[in-house]
Amino acid sequence: MKGSHEAGAEKQLGIADGACNEAIKCELNHTRAAESSKVICIQSSSEESDTGSARAKPSELKTTTTTQQQSKPRKRQQSKKASAFSSGTDGKKPATAPVFKADKNDPFGISQTSVDFVIRGKPRPQYRDKPGWNGTRYNPSKSLQKQFGHVAIEQCLNHANTVPDFGPDVGIRMEIHFRFPPPKAGRIKNTADIDNLSKFALDAYNTIFYGDDGQVLCLCADKDYDGAYGGEGYTSMKIEIVSTCSG
Repeated sequence: MKGSHEAGAEKQLGIADGACNEAIKCELNHTRAAESSKVICIQSSSEESDTGSARAKPSELKTTTTTQQQSKPRKRQQSKKASAFSSGTDGKKPATAPVFKADKNDPFGISQTSVDFVIRGKPRPQYRDKPGWNGTRYNPSKSLQKQFGHVAIEQCLNHANTVPDFGPDVGIRMEIHFRFPPPKAGRIKNTADIDNLSKFALDAYNTIFYGDDGQVLCLCADKDYDGAYGGEGYTSMKIEIVSTCSG
C-alpha cells in the first residue's frame, strides 16, 4: 500500500512540476512579447523622429541658403569698402580722365582785342541733339563742351590771370586748327566733318569770350594730323574782334 501511495504522490508531484514549468514558460513568453513590442515601439518612434528630422532638413536648408544669400552681399560690400579704402576713393566712383588738358608751356597770347591758345586733346565734333524724356531733346556734347571751355579759361588764368570778355555787341573772327593724333602704320582714317568740329568749339565759348556764336563774322578752320603736344591731338585757336571780315 505504501508503494502505491508513494508512486501516486510522485506522479502528482511530476504533474505539478510540469504545470509549474509550463506556467513559467508562458510568463517568459509574455515578457518576451512585451519586450519585443516595446522595442518595436521604440524603433517606430525613433524612425518617426528620424523622418521628422529628415522632413525638417529642407526647411533648415532653406534657412541656411537664405542666410548664405543674405551674407554674400555683405561680403561684397565689405570687399568694396576695403578696396575703396585701399585705393583712397572713399567708396565713390573714381573720376574719369579729362579729354581736354591745359599746359603752362603751351603757346599763349592775349591783347585787348584778341586771344590765342592751345587746348590739348583729340578734337571732338558737335553731335546732333538726341530725344530725351517727355518729348524733350538734349545735347550729348554738352559735358565735353563745358570741359573745353573750362580748359580755355584755365589757360587764360595761368598765363594772364584774366579771361577776356569781348561782349555781345562786337564782330568776331575765329581761326581754328584741328589736329588729330597721327594714324598708326601710316593709315589715313576718316575724321569728323570740319563743320561739326567748328560748331563744337563755337558753342563751347558762348558766354565766355562772346555772348553768342552768332557774333562770328569770319571763320577759318582746317584739320590735319600732327604729333605735337604729346601726340594726343590738339586744337589751336585765335579769337579776335573785327568790324568786318577782311580775311
